[in-house]
Amino acid sequence: MYIKDFSSSSVMNCCMVNALGPMELTGKLLRHELLATPDENLTVLAISSWLGSISQKSFAGHYGYAGSKALLNMCMKGLALEFCKIAPHWTAVALNPGWMSTDMGGNTAEFNPRQVAAAIYAMVQDQAFIQSKNGKFVNVMDRTEHPW
Repeated sequence: MYIKDFSSSSVMNCCMVNALGPMELTGKLLRHELLATPDENLTVLAISSWLGSISQKSFAGHYGYAGSKALLNMCMKGLALEFCKIAPHWTAVALNPGWMSTDMGGNTAEFNPRQVAAAIYAMVQDQAFIQSKNGKFVNVMDRTEHPW
């Protein structure tokens, strides 16, 4: 979407689906201790996108999707800071899955969803690694930090 086609309702919908809904669900589950108690380990992962990186934005448009992923990244950073205060074993990490062969990514993308899912699973199994990335934006396939 470019500015001539900008629709605030479309942007609001992207923000609700990609950032606000997941944050609200996380809050509700935590409020009722359905995910973990403060003395247990907990990892909250958010599937973001490189398009959510403000410093790496290099082309026009995509206001709704890119903006919603930037919002998600900010929410995950805030959640990580909150976790530091209330539960030292809780971790919040934003993930960049990379360019995947999906309806959105097309069939010439670098990775398929199965590869990315396996990499996320392996990452989560490495508790020392995932806890060290609390409040970070991490590239799934090579585990490097992605610029905000």
